[in-house]
Amino acid sequence: MSKDLKSLIKTQVTISMKDGDKFRTTVLRMILAEIQKIEIDEKSDLNELQITSILEKMIKQRDKEETLKILNNLVKEWQNQSLLN
Repeated sequence: MSKDLKSLIKTQVTISMKDGDKFRTTVLRMILAEIQKIEIDEKSDLNELQITSILEKMIKQRDKEETLKILNNLVKEWQNQSLLN
């Protein structure tokens, strides 16, 4: 069974915290907050496509190169894991 994207983000938050990467932790927490906000509004869990859509929207809204890099790497990692499983 492949790891879903939301679980991957949560795992990455833990890893970034252990690594002491405050910027990455902040970005990942921001992503989780957005996902949770929409889940509360819609009163249901989001599927992978909806979460991917949120990430794409966030990428468009951000202009910091490092934020884009982190978000793009996260999506690529999730896609690679999905292909492996």
